[in-house]
Amino acid sequence: MSQATQFIPAGHDKIHNPREWSSFQHAVFKAVEDDEAGHIVVSAVPGSGKTTTLEHAIKNYTFDGAKILVCAFNKDIATELQSRIKLAGCKIQTLHGFGLSVVTRNHGRRAIDTAGNRLNDELKSRVGKEWDKREARTFVSKVISIGKSCLVGDAETLDELADKHGYECPKNHDRATLIGIAQSILASNATQTDGLLSFDDMVWLPVIQRLGMPKFDLVFVDETQDLNPCQLKLIRLAAGSDGRIIAVGDKNQSIYGFRGADPDAMPRMVRELKAAQLPLSICYRCDAAIVREAADVHAGIMPRPNAPEGIVRDATDKECLRDAKKGDFIISRTNAPLISTAFKFLASGIPCSIRGRDIGEGLASWIKKEKCRDVPHLMTQVQTWCSEEIKRLTALERPVDLVVEKAECIMALCEGMSSIEDVINRIELLFKDGASAGIQLMSTHKAKGLETDRVWLLIDTYCKWPGKEEENLLYVAVTRAKHELIYVSKEQQI
Repeated sequence: MSQATQFIPAGHDKIHNPREWSSFQHAVFKAVEDDEAGHIVVSAVPGSGKTTTLEHAIKNYTFDGAKILVCAFNKDIATELQSRIKLAGCKIQTLHGFGLSVVTRNHGRRAIDTAGNRLNDELKSRVGKEWDKREARTFVSKVISIGKSCLVGDAETLDELADKHGYECPKNHDRATLIGIAQSILASNATQTDGLLSFDDMVWLPVIQRLGMPKFDLVFVDETQDLNPCQLKLIRLAAGSDGRIIAVGDKNQSIYGFRGADPDAMPRMVRELKAAQLPLSICYRCDAAIVREAADVHAGIMPRPNAPEGIVRDATDKECLRDAKKGDFIISRTNAPLISTAFKFLASGIPCSIRGRDIGEGLASWIKKEKCRDVPHLMTQVQTWCSEEIKRLTALERPVDLVVEKAECIMALCEGMSSIEDVINRIELLFKDGASAGIQLMSTHKAKGLETDRVWLLIDTYCKWPGKEEENLLYVAVTRAKHELIYVSKEQQI
């Protein structure tokens, strides 16, 4: 039943015939064309054709001679849009690319420090250059990065952000001392005017130093809900006091808070810019029954005209193991259930993989640094670590879900293994990225930007923690299915 999986880069939706523009799209075109309309925030549901809508608006409804900045979500999208939009005065860049041009304009030509050499040297000087200090240097580096993304520099907030994003302070190091080093380096970096630029600096320095930059009549930005506070500030600076911002996104697809994205990005733009709000409410990706399921989570999404009914049904774990086919997605809120599911597919000779090589590398790194003598020792170690972290975080009234998930993943990986090497090999076997030869298993975070004909959803893994982001995760997962959505019962774990 399932056809070949289609990869949709973030910010690109497969859409309907562009000659059949909806009333929602026409309203966006009209607002872009009206110079007196002010700032606009477009709320675009999954599969609404937002990128093609923006492209059409830029090419046909902006005034002649307008200075336009189009902020693409990543380099691939920027390259594609550059090939499709040939308009004088229109600059299409990622926010990092634009920020780099601003720094170069103010401080002269700079080298890009892709290897992080300047920061590494500073970390070795402040933390220690010894081999056993490498984990501490990594911790401080991550804290600095999230501080730049979130435009914060005080120790208390940096400490809180480190926990929120799952940055683990290594053993035998004083957490407050390392946070203090991160705070100090942030302060010194804020005044730099020469040397090497890190990836974070490209966006951060133009904002923190209020660098002079070209001003644009129109600033278009996609995937607004996934931007961090620093990126949002750079967009506002690019528009200046006279330019207009057309921000497109979906607050109901805001799921990247753990990466530093501002969960309030869309409402904040509306409030602070006093922006007009316009919807793109028609989903051209999913069949009608699937859209109704999404609408039960977040109202406001509607199916395309004459959409097929599609299929939404329940299934048992045994049915999933029996019936899932190549090209299907199996999606879970967390990764641990995917691990045990993958084991059973592989044991039955069914090819599969878990999307997320970076996740696997992180788990393998944690296991290696513990230097456990055998698997029982590793299981005891992870349980002790989890218990201690939960106690610490609970006392600070901070979330514990990232700690619990990591512990559950490692415990699942240890199942049936006789050595630490076997556990590491299992991780390398399971966690892969790119197209799979078989069934693809993934968390919702890894599924965003993808679609396929049939999705098996491990429904009992969702909404275990309170909060808007939990609802958003379910909403995103449901809308990955084009034709068939299957809720898999967890009566017996797959």
